[in-house]
Amino acid sequence: MLFIDNKYTNWYYEIIHNAQNRIATGYIEKHHIIPRSLGGSNELSNIVRLTAREHYICHYLLTKMTTSKDKIKMFHALRFLNANNKKSSRIYEYIKINLFSKNNIEMSIKRSAMPAEVKKKISDKMKGRPAHNMGKTQIHKRHKIRSDSPSIGSNGKLKGLVRPRLCCISCKKEVDIANLTKYHSH
Repeated sequence: MLFIDNKYTNWYYEIIHNAQNRIATGYIEKHHIIPRSLGGSNELSNIVRLTAREHYICHYLLTKMTTSKDKIKMFHALRFLNANNKKSSRIYEYIKINLFSKNNIEMSIKRSAMPAEVKKKISDKMKGRPAHNMGKTQIHKRHKIRSDSPSIGSNGKLKGLVRPRLCCISCKKEVDIANLTKYHSH
């Protein structure tokens, strides 16, 4: 069986079934019922039209319906769906914890082990090509120039600078300028 038989699988197929039995209006996204990375096809019988929220929830549920290598594939799919705007901190944390856990990293290292002759062929093929990090030194220099100037916090105030302190006329306490007008009268 492709998916684990659990409540998440039931919820997934309930969303799919409801979407297949309605006429979608507004913004919709196409979703492969059986993901292509798990052997699904591009046939119309394997594609359903979902709302954006349903699509996101389906990808989330797929991470809970699969095991081992398939689970890692589903985490990558959810991560790419979530790449530009993190929909929920809990879901983002869930992806990070499960995708980059020690067991998953060890599994990916095992998969990436190549024979020496294959590595040699790739190395020979790449010789003479520009490095993958071309241009990054220029970005680094620009960043360094920016970092020399004082940084501004989210509140619009300069970060890391000591503000001058003044003596309050009425209570004779030395206070920060911002608090002088707020809590002290003169």
